[in-house]
Formats: sequence, structure tokens, C-alpha cells
Amino acid sequence: MPTALAVSLAALLGLPVGAAARRAALAYTVPSGQPPRTTCPHCQEPITSLALRTTLGRCRSCGQRLGAPALLPELLTAALWALAIAALGVSWTAAALLWLSTCSVALALADWTHHLLPDRLTLPTGAGLIALLAIAAAADHQGAAFARALGGGLALGAFYLLVALVSNLGLGDVKLAPTLGAALAWFGWRYLLPGLLLGFLLGALYGTALLVTRRAFRNHRIAFGPFMISGTLAVCLLAG
Repeated sequence: MPTALAVSLAALLGLPVGAAARRAALAYTVPSGQPPRTTCPHCQEPITSLALRTTLGRCRSCGQRLGAPALLPELLTAALWALAIAALGVSWTAAALLWLSTCSVALALADWTHHLLPDRLTLPTGAGLIALLAIAAAADHQGAAFARALGGGLALGAFYLLVALVSNLGLGDVKLAPTLGAALAWFGWRYLLPGLLLGFLLGALYGTALLVTRRAFRNHRIAFGPFMISGTLAVCLLAG
């Protein structure tokens, strides 16, 4: 398949997948132990995928916004899918990055809006990524890359656990770290540190901007998950 056609098709498919990411973020940003949200938080009208698609992310009953601004997750997912195919072509490694990109949009939305990285999103993200990387390793004879990905996941997970012990970093970030470490290390050990540092840099720049504009104070907590994810995806796309 020609590259331009594959990229265009990926972008088109990314739109409905982004709608699914919006739905997942909305459904699972609930307190621990509660079932997934199935109704509008404003009027309790049942939420359907059709309602999200036809009203650009607003409840068809009360008109209130459901989660992210209109078309944000849809366009973001479409862009990430197009970039992944452009960087990696049609391959199992690309499939793994498509999965990670889709789940990352849902996770970033959940963390940004509710400061929550729910296990019901984080754990399937990691399991799906490892499964797809295992298939990629078998299909392309990349056993060493798969072993490296597992090692990278353990390394980044251990690092974030240590950071959490001496700071106010959330456990959701710690649980997400192994997935991001696996994705980075799949492309090579040399990408693990840049992906880590870029996430911290983006978070620091955002925090500094909040302080400068007096929109936050020094003890203000920010959602760090979106910056972890952004740093990882950026480095993975460049590595591909």
C-alpha cells in the first residue's frame, strides 16, 4: 500500500477511534470501586456512542459537554495514527504504537480533567502493548528488542516508584511508567532517558507557566500523566 494512502487511511480511522477514547475517558474517570459511568454526569441521561458522535461530545438531552472539548480526542487520535504510520509503515510495531496512542489519549484526558489514571485504563494499555510487541517480535525476529522492552518497562517503573516515595507523584503515574518504558526501550536503550527527560521538561515548563501567570501556587498539583505520555510518544515517533 502506498505510504500516502496508508497515512490518509490511518487518519480517517483515527477519528472514530478517538471518539471511543473520549467515551473510555468519560466512563472510567470515577472513584475507585465504582462501576463505569454510563449516564451524563449533569442530567443522568444514558450516554451512547451515537450521542457523542452526533453532538460533538455533548449530551443530547441537556447539551452539556461530555469530557473533552469538541473533536479534541478525535483529531488528536487521527493525528497520532497518521504520524505512527508515516514513521513506521504498516507493521506490527506500528500497531503497537497505534494501540498506545489511542489509550494514551484516553489516559491523558482522564488525568487532565480529573487528576486520575484509572487502573481500568492503565492496565489494559500495558497488557495490550506487551501483547502487540510480542507479536511484532515473533513476526520480525526481534526477540532482543522484546526483552529490551521488558527491561525498559521494569527500569522506568522502578524509577517512578522511587520518585513517588520521596515526592507527591501519584501511584497512577507509577503504574503507567512501565508501559511507557517498554515502548521507549523497544526502539533502543538510548531512547529511554530522552523520553523520561522530555516528560519532566514538558511538565516543568507547564508548571512554570502557571506560576508566572499566577494561575497556580507552588503547592499546586498538576496532572503529570499527559506530559509523561507526550514525551514518550514524541520520542517513539522520532525513533521510528
